[in-house]
Amino acid sequence: MGIRGWMHGHRTGRRRVGVTFAAGWLAIFLTGCFPADLATRGAPDSAVQTMIFELPPVELPAGTSIHVNTPAQFEKVALAGWVHGFDVTLRDGAGRELPRELLHHTQVMLPGQRELLHPIMLRLVGAGSETDTKSLPAQLGFHVMPGDSLLLVAMLHNPTGRDYGDVRVRLHLQFSTTGPWRPPLDVFPFFTHVIAPPGEPAYDLPSGESERTLDIRFPVSGKILALGGHLHTYGHSLTLEDGETGESLWESVAAKDADGIVREIPHDIFIWSGGLGVEAERTYRFRVRYDNPGASIPDGGMGTLGGVFLPDGAWPAVDPNHPVYQWDWAKNTTAPGAHEHVIE
Repeated sequence: MGIRGWMHGHRTGRRRVGVTFAAGWLAIFLTGCFPADLATRGAPDSAVQTMIFELPPVELPAGTSIHVNTPAQFEKVALAGWVHGFDVTLRDGAGRELPRELLHHTQVMLPGQRELLHPIMLRLVGAGSETDTKSLPAQLGFHVMPGDSLLLVAMLHNPTGRDYGDVRVRLHLQFSTTGPWRPPLDVFPFFTHVIAPPGEPAYDLPSGESERTLDIRFPVSGKILALGGHLHTYGHSLTLEDGETGESLWESVAAKDADGIVREIPHDIFIWSGGLGVEAERTYRFRVRYDNPGASIPDGGMGTLGGVFLPDGAWPAVDPNHPVYQWDWAKNTTAPGAHEHVIE
């Protein structure tokens, strides 16, 4: 199926903003899946539910460095509502939970909408092995409409000494069709790799201390409400700076184990300060640092920044004919076995 077949549900412009800021922001970050169920989350009268999706199974032989892609999977949203958060688990066919380290990353993309910083598909969800549960209160969420298209992918690997078969990525999306008192405030996820598309996000990691930077410009002014990110083994930190003054606006230092494997990248929320304001077309700098104690590692480096954004104006429109969008589409839909489901 071509790109045009998945552009139904495309919307441009800013969505309605219906409520004021409230305390208790938590982060929905970066960025899938047969619909399994739609179960009530929390108390029986809770408006927030959980949609569970499961990607097709893959086989992961022991000790392989090969990244295994699940087949790309398409969904179409059947319900109007808001996504408030997500969690990702790995299980086998019997439902037994598997080690989190088997996950390299998983993503949920919206082909009918544009990413904030690049002319590619919007990443609704992105998670790596170190990503924990991300959620927003029911008063806040990303608005979806019937007909909106979702593209779901995952990449796995197996650095352990044990074979794993029938490995399934399971994604839990927190979702509601209404707010507790009024429609939730519409917020947007955003992300960027330190190597901008159409460049491949992984790069050769040199020995010793090293860093990469990317200058970015927001097409619309607004407030960053939360920030987090992703690093590979030996990653040290992620930083967002004002590219014109050099001021550090945010930094997160990775928590690693004795082998240098990143176990956590602390995220931050900015509700107490009213959000981290950014200006349209001003230069900001994303900086990624590594400290590799050994020899250089081919494709060993990667740095990803992701967060929650509240725009002051219209969200940039998607252009499916843009060559970078075409590259993004082809890259994420070439895995065999792609097929369509409808979220009921």
